[in-house]
Amino acid sequence: MAGLKRGGCFIIQSDQEKPEKVWANIPAPYQKVIIEQDIHIFYIDGFKIAREEATDVELQLRMQGIAFQGAFFAASPLMQKANLNDVELLKAIEDQLMHKFGSKGQRVVDDNMRVVKRGFDEVRDQS
Repeated sequence: MAGLKRGGCFIIQSDQEKPEKVWANIPAPYQKVIIEQDIHIFYIDGFKIAREEATDVELQLRMQGIAFQGAFFAASPLMQKANLNDVELLKAIEDQLMHKFGSKGQRVVDDNMRVVKRGFDEVRDQS
């Protein structure tokens, strides 16, 4: 929690489906900080997304981070501050993925894009 500003967002890995269970799994001292600092908690099962979407087993670990990137763009105010809608944002992300991974083939770009989109769509608000 160190470094988070008052009113900030924090995205955690959780395989829980109910917000109450996510909250119950956060240790009490951190719950106190979250409440006192008005931290907004989001959760996502990035592990599950990566397992289900990565066509290459070796990429599953890396894909977890990609799921969290999608969750970040959904949870943070960045999209609104940049005056982008969902379609424009996801297109910009796809363009960057193509630039970075295009030489590895379309499958790699498509895998990353599916994971980003699921992270974006499946992130949940704990509150």
